[in-house]
Amino acid sequence: MKRFKIAASALALGFCLAAGAANAQTFRASTFNATTSPVSQFLTDFAKDIDPATNGKIKFEVFYGGALLPPDGHLKGTGTGIVQMGQITGVYHQAELPFTNVLADMSFVADDLMTLAYAYTEAKIFNPQLQGELKDKNLVFGSAFTIGIYNYICAGQVAKLEDLAGKKIRAITFPQVEFAKSIGAVPVNVVAPELYTGLQRGSLDCTGGSPEFLTVFFKLNEVAKSVYKLPLGSSANDGYYFNKQWWQQRSLDERRAIVKVLARQSARVMMRLNAVIDDAWKVVADKKISVVEPEAAAKAKLEAFSKQYLADLPKIAKEKRGVDAEPLVKDFSARLVRWKQVLATVDKKDENALTAMLEREIFNKIDLNTYGMN
Repeated sequence: MKRFKIAASALALGFCLAAGAANAQTFRASTFNATTSPVSQFLTDFAKDIDPATNGKIKFEVFYGGALLPPDGHLKGTGTGIVQMGQITGVYHQAELPFTNVLADMSFVADDLMTLAYAYTEAKIFNPQLQGELKDKNLVFGSAFTIGIYNYICAGQVAKLEDLAGKKIRAITFPQVEFAKSIGAVPVNVVAPELYTGLQRGSLDCTGGSPEFLTVFFKLNEVAKSVYKLPLGSSANDGYYFNKQWWQQRSLDERRAIVKVLARQSARVMMRLNAVIDDAWKVVADKKISVVEPEAAAKAKLEAFSKQYLADLPKIAKEKRGVDAEPLVKDFSARLVRWKQVLATVDKKDENALTAMLEREIFNKIDLNTYGMN
């Protein structure tokens, strides 16, 4: 009840803000993740940096852990002005964001998290189908992130793909489920908080999961015995948005400052996630959890599955989501190739170099006279 009272008060305040005031104000940003999460720290640092970047004209207070809005409340809460900036997760909005969820479906074919994150961010800003689905949502897209590449994290020892036949494997996306079936495994849908006990008690043999599952997300290093390192894509599942009225009330110089800060935070969030992943592998080594590189036959099977999946995806999207996704699938496939090439030319651990690259390749290309203004 308390959260809904806060939300109602915030909405009333949001209407006041929409009237526009010349003086500095404190606006609201929201995430359902914990304060310590790298994806929450994006908002923390955005709030910290946008203040001096606008000479104190824009200040943000960040609400964490769903204190202001629940996970599935951020699309509406940001669109109606309860918050001026919100982290939206597309999986909670299958009907409202069908093209966004096509990109989430395509995450399965990615093998590098930065490539996926920046191809996704670029597409969300410039692709007409993705921009078109926002027209009635009162939202302006800012940036995105992805977590690490999924592998199979198992309670027992797995030495080759054949060992997974008959195993109960947690799989939550369509391609994860279908690939598990193709290798003779039994896909099961288990909510994330039950992964630890599932592996511990034997109701699960393995789960698809990124390295963060082993440490900061679910501490699966305490129950896992092996990681079969077949790359099963990631989860590009949306990102950070602004309320459109709020965005349109900002001056051109303020929008320039916002975009500049977004570029740096887009570099920083992925560097943080990479650091978390590096730490996870160190924990795996310390715990002597087996890390098994997939054999050539397993790689070939995954490659063939992924190729066929991409070919079938427009038909799948038409049946599941009722949209013509063929142009988007082609567009995003090309962006994934391009971004792998672009990232090969930059030091991914150099924040300034990565930020400059993102400005050059994405954020400086945004026409701030028109973006989000219609």
